[in-house]
Amino acid sequence: TVLTSLGRPALQLTDVPMGTVRVQTLMATGSTTQGVDLDNVGGAVAIATGTITNPTADGVRIQNSAATVDLGMLRILNGMARGIALVSNSGTLTYGGMIEGMGTEGIEAAMTSGNITLSGVIVKDYGMTDNMVAGVFINNPQGGTIAIEGKSQVTTQTSTLNCVAVER
Repeated sequence: TVLTSLGRPALQLTDVPMGTVRVQTLMATGSTTQGVDLDNVGGAVAIATGTITNPTADGVRIQNSAATVDLGMLRILNGMARGIALVSNSGTLTYGGMIEGMGTEGIEAAMTSGNITLSGVIVKDYGMTDNMVAGVFINNPQGGTIAIEGKSQVTTQTSTLNCVAVER
């Protein structure tokens, strides 16, 4: 399956309690919101590869969800907000792609209890509009594990930015 969008999310799911969504390639350009938006989703969502470019909000937003989400090798480029935003989730996230040129955090997990695995992920050139952020920001964790493994890289171009930050 190939999903392509211009000016809108390529994948938007709301109030989907179960099921499986598999996407081979996802391309979202210039979304006026997120490139991928999952709200109150269960089941499983898998995106093998693709690119989200220039979203005006988060590249990927997953909130209030118990889904098992695998974002594969998805690239998220030049967004105004966060590359990946996880808010109040109990599901799991696996990600191994690249996030570059985001306005704020590369990845933020807020009030999330599910497991997060970042394997071979690259996060760079974040904080373009806010110089007090982190490449990976864990905000008020509610449980679960967070693993940054493999050949993952989180790099910053300025001394005012944190690569990884955890705040309770």
